[in-house]
Amino acid sequence: MTAGTSMPALVAHVEAFQRRAVQDAFAEASQANWTGRRQTFLDARPRGGDFHGQATRGALRARYDRLSEMAAACRAAADVALLQDDDERCNAIAADLEAVLDETRGAA
Repeated sequence: MTAGTSMPALVAHVEAFQRRAVQDAFAEASQANWTGRRQTFLDARPRGGDFHGQATRGALRARYDRLSEMAAACRAAADVALLQDDDERCNAIAADLEAVLDETRGAA
């Protein structure tokens, strides 16, 4: 935003930011988010056929262990996520959120 920005443009910008913050909060609370993050860490672990440059066996092992621990932490977060993927509440909340966001878009 620049110094010459109009008040309606600023309000629209703030409202868009607020909507995105709520969407991000719901995403962080979802099981799918944590499951996806877990898979990313699992995929990033070094594998036998990969090119490892000058990394030593010890450094590769340490990286493998660190990424495995991070994947386990994501699995634990997914297990206790507020919004479970198979939970009907998740779909209902998502639908309600979309309705509210649509209303605020229409009001802007």
